[in-house]
Amino acid sequence: MFDINGSEFLVIAVIAVILVGPERLPEYVRGLRSFAKRARGALREGQAALTSEFGEDVDWKQFDPRQYDPRKIVREALFDDDDATPAAGPAPVAAATGTVGTAGTAAVGSRRKRRSAASDPAVVEAVAGAPFDDEAT
Repeated sequence: MFDINGSEFLVIAVIAVILVGPERLPEYVRGLRSFAKRARGALREGQAALTSEFGEDVDWKQFDPRQYDPRKIVREALFDDDDATPAAGPAPVAAATGTVGTAGTAAVGSRRKRRSAASDPAVVEAVAGAPFDDEAT
């Protein structure tokens, strides 16, 4: 993971001696060594747990987050036709704002009237079964 050559290690050692001091340096080296041993043991235990849970033949590269392009994920989410979307009525978000169908009407010069969410039966029916928490802030 890290590639430290001899000269870089020497610079790190000199800085450690200056910051910590030669009398406390062995104590810090022992602490660093025990931390490295514990971290290595925890890593081995985690690997063993994952191997026992998923088996030996798991393709771990498919779980690498570096392979995903966020732009592609957003594009697919926005432009894919999803069969799971409800076909009846407007979204509950529109009902919560109090108006339905008013997005962009002023920008295009349309002469549509604004409709109240309370006067639209489809919105009232869609929101009627929504849970309401009277103790929420």
